[in-house]
Amino acid sequence: MFRVLEDINAKNADAMYSAGSAMTIGMGVVKGANFEADFPSEATATDVFFVTKEIIPTGLDTLKGEISDYELESIKDGEKVVLVKPVIGEIYWTDQIDSGIAVGNYVVVGTDGKFEKAASSAKSNLKVVSTSVQDAGTHAGIAIEVVDWATVSA
Repeated sequence: MFRVLEDINAKNADAMYSAGSAMTIGMGVVKGANFEADFPSEATATDVFFVTKEIIPTGLDTLKGEISDYELESIKDGEKVVLVKPVIGEIYWTDQIDSGIAVGNYVVVGTDGKFEKAASSAKSNLKVVSTSVQDAGTHAGIAIEVVDWATVSA
């Protein structure tokens, strides 16, 4: 899942892309050919976007009344998506993470779309500011602040 904790008002979000493979809201992606968003070929923080979509119940889900966003967070290959570009000063929350991330770590998007701890000497502008924020009080994830670019030291 993906939540915007602090953002810059009136920022455009790119809704012209489709998912290049199956993914989950809150993953990191890069823009590819033919307006497809997909996972990077190597771990990176350069030109990455958070992927999300409009959460609209379909089929039998429309009869349920209230439904959790978590039941609708899957994105199918070819489904239209919205790409949110992280900008300095913004803070985002996602649960699409690898283990071993701590406050103060810089993260990058891995080849599986999940945010992972940046390796030594990698460049990143995505810094973890909290590992204790829980969405809806139960879903664990991390809060990522977009900061100036830095080279990660050991």
